[in-house]
Order: sequence, then C-alpha cells, then structure tokens
Amino acid sequence: MHPTLEKTVQIPLNDSDYARLERERRWRPREMPDSLPASTRRVHIEDRYITDTRLRLRRITGGDGLTELKFGLKELVNPDDASHAWMTNLYVTTSEYELLRNLPARQIVKNRYRVRLEEGLRVAIDVFEGPLTGLIIVEGEFDSDASLSGFKAPAWFGKEVTGDRRYTGGWLAEHQTIPE
Repeated sequence: MHPTLEKTVQIPLNDSDYARLERERRWRPREMPDSLPASTRRVHIEDRYITDTRLRLRRITGGDGLTELKFGLKELVNPDDASHAWMTNLYVTTSEYELLRNLPARQIVKNRYRVRLEEGLRVAIDVFEGPLTGLIIVEGEFDSDASLSGFKAPAWFGKEVTGDRRYTGGWLAEHQTIPE
C-alpha cells in the first residue's frame, strides 16, 4: 500500500461547506397524539447503518411516491452531548444507492410524521416498524442554542431521551430492541 494511503484523513466537520450543524432534542411519548394538524406530512424511511462505520444509507419515500436517497455521516460535536451534531449528506442516484445497499448493514424502518407545533417548532414523530414496533420518538430540531435550551415540551412528548444513546438510530439498528 502507498504510504500516504495509510494515514487517516481528518475531514473538517465544522466547515459549513461540508456539514450542517443540527441542534436537536428527543423524547419518548407513550403514544401518538390524538390528532395531528392537517399540514402533517408522512414519509417512509429505511435507514441502513453500514457495519463498522459511522455511515448511514437512507431511502425516504413520500406520500407522493417520490424517493430521496442519501448517504450520510452524523458526528457529535461533543461525545457527551447528543444535542449538537455535524450532519453531512451526499445525495445519490438509484444505481449508487443499489451499489451501496450491498454493503453489510443493520436496518431500521419507520414512518416519520413532520409536524409544526403551535409554538412554531417543527418536529418529527418517528413510528418504528419491524423489531422496533411500538417505539415512538419525537425529535425537535432547533435553529439556535437559545431555542434548544429554552423549549418547554408539551406533556404528550413524554420523557426526554436526548442524552440516552439507546435512542439513536445507530444503537437501535445495532441492537434491534426497544430500550426500557
């Protein structure tokens, strides 16, 4: 092997040309709310977490039948704080997706409901399928640190699980079990 290929390349994850900062919090509601606003959009998501990597291959299918294919990397800013992460996505073609889909991976499948709350916050309600049937996670994404820390969650959001690694996609894909 060429000597320069043996070196690890560090990608500048904090460079906005490559990554977007996500500020998010997660909750585990006991059940879906009784009603959702008429503007709620549902998409079907298949996530494949590539074995022994930090990479995720995602297929999103909307109610209109359109499909979005992404290959991504999510890196926590601070390993002890799951509320801030650099997210890098590469949009791929169908043939690229099919090629990458052959890599060994663990999969999770969910329906995501995108909802705008009265407070103005956009949240995603993820309702899992397969071995994770029964798990619901609400994820709120914030545009500033002040809005992230100042947000008061509605009671139906349930217990906050932002700091619990067992509620991350990678952990759920690896373990295929609902955390207690």
